[in-house]
Amino acid sequence: MWFAALLSVSFVSPVPSEPAVGDGPRRVAITIQEPQGYKDNPSALKTPLRQDVGELTFAPRPDGKFDVVFGDGSVRVDAVDLDLWIPRVPKLAKANPVLTRLALIQREFNRNEVRLGPVAGLDDVRLANNCLKTGLWEAMFLVKEGEKQLLSFHGWFDPSRELYAQRFEAVNGVPFAPLAKDLENYPALDGFVVPLEALRKVVSKREVKLANHLDETVAQLSEQKRKAKLSLNPGVKTYGDYSKDAEQPIRTAVFAEPGYYDNSKPMTFDLRWLAKTKGAELRRVSAGGTEFDELEIVYANGNRIVIGDEKLASLSARTTPPTGEADVLKLTFGIGTPDIYASRAEREQELAADRASYLLFLGPGDQNVDNHLGGVDRAYLWKEAGTPEHLHVWLVGYERIALVSHLSIPL
Repeated sequence: MWFAALLSVSFVSPVPSEPAVGDGPRRVAITIQEPQGYKDNPSALKTPLRQDVGELTFAPRPDGKFDVVFGDGSVRVDAVDLDLWIPRVPKLAKANPVLTRLALIQREFNRNEVRLGPVAGLDDVRLANNCLKTGLWEAMFLVKEGEKQLLSFHGWFDPSRELYAQRFEAVNGVPFAPLAKDLENYPALDGFVVPLEALRKVVSKREVKLANHLDETVAQLSEQKRKAKLSLNPGVKTYGDYSKDAEQPIRTAVFAEPGYYDNSKPMTFDLRWLAKTKGAELRRVSAGGTEFDELEIVYANGNRIVIGDEKLASLSARTTPPTGEADVLKLTFGIGTPDIYASRAEREQELAADRASYLLFLGPGDQNVDNHLGGVDRAYLWKEAGTPEHLHVWLVGYERIALVSHLSIPL
């Protein structure tokens, strides 16, 4: 049904739109996190968390943006472009209904958090369209104490289906209703073929030697350090440990509705396949009028990770492994899926650029594999200096809780 629905619509270049005639301020209720925070919250908190912000208002402006007003109005952020949180079809996917569906689903079911910057009394205000389903958004206030940012308020809200649909249609130039089923609740993300030839054309290719760093101690960037208590296999010390029979299943906290971590009902994954790599191929491909590099990693069980991005060839070479998120190229599964975390300016720039980029999890016959259930959420890439240089890939597990694999190839 989704295929037929997509065939019936044509994606056009959207134009800036004003709020519909008769639209006024939209007031929505906020469910507030409890004063001491929930049990497994990995964030640094300033307790007691604020309990005085029970609603927010989206006040439309003539320019199509919204003033976002919290509670009694003492906290407000003006001229917010809500389209920054709305899934949009990237240029690489517009010509094919399967690619369009995959791109939209991955954009809705991966977190999109935007830092809106400081307002009076706060170091930052953030809004997030979280990864669970349409209508589960989050609001956060942060304050600074010393060198640390602390969460002082956190709540969940539904911006309303009507507003979401209105902005979706303004962004994409197509009706929301035929596509709603795949975005409003988590859909099946496997069992269909990804048409790679419709995504890009292969210009050249060569096999490359693939190293799987199984004996290496698992690295942590800041998010993994913050979420360490959500990883529930204390015996895992090296990347190879993720694949040991004795450690299966790999367990982590679940991210549950409306958007919180819970160690008592863990997600489970069998990650033994990560240890059994079969080979890799480095390609030069063309898509959207641009040539760039693509890397395919093949596993013995038929799983394949396909990574393509305009930035791969131009990564700066490093003499030491990365220690921060800014040191790696961060890719999320899908086609041009936006970065998980960004400032307002960064998100605006990212969406305007519409960079040729994709991260795919495929099985035999180019069948899509649901990465969320397969235990991998992202790939972090970096280049090592030397002769030759090496491209390194860190595969990032569910909810970015841990790095679960380290692979590298010579360039």
